Amino acid sequence: MNNRGGFTLIELLIAIAIIGILAAVAIENYSKYKRNSALTVAANSLTECIRELSATYADNSAQTSLVCKIPKIDTESTVTLTLDVASGTVNKTVNNITVRQYKINCTIVKNVVTCELAN
Repeated sequence: MNNRGGFTLIELLIAIAIIGILAAVAIENYSKYKRNSALTVAANSLTECIRELSATYADNSAQTSLVCKIPKIDTESTVTLTLDVASGTVNKTVNNITVRQYKINCTIVKNVVTCELAN
């Protein structure tokens, strides 16, 4: 009787199937992570611009608008924000901000930024 050590074909196929399933789950989670990080970059950049605009207005009440840069990998997108002096807030809809390869739409209502992927 020959008793050779090793794996059968079925065992190898099961191992490959398990690795494939784990890879599919990991790729989907990584894609979600990249999308969420792009949304966060856009929202944080606009929030920082609102803070900078408010501070600039506090120092110089004549300046009520500011050109903000939204970072991405290669170049930067710019957005112009305008402060409503009466309410002291920024209200604006910004469409098609490009962060990495994602197009993002953001809405600013009373200095609160919400972003979502563009369709």
